[in-house]
Amino acid sequence: IRISAPPERKYSTWIGGSILASLATFKKMWVSKQVRKASRLSFAD
Repeated sequence: IRISAPPERKYSTWIGGSILASLATFKKMWVSKQVRKASRLSFAD
């Protein structure tokens, strides 16, 4: 079996995330640091 993959593949997650973050529909779901601190939300749980 021979697998051929471009070297950029290690950045594909970051590229996809940056594209997603730049979408207007996704920006509506952003939570600012101030709002997160005020409501004591934790995204690490």
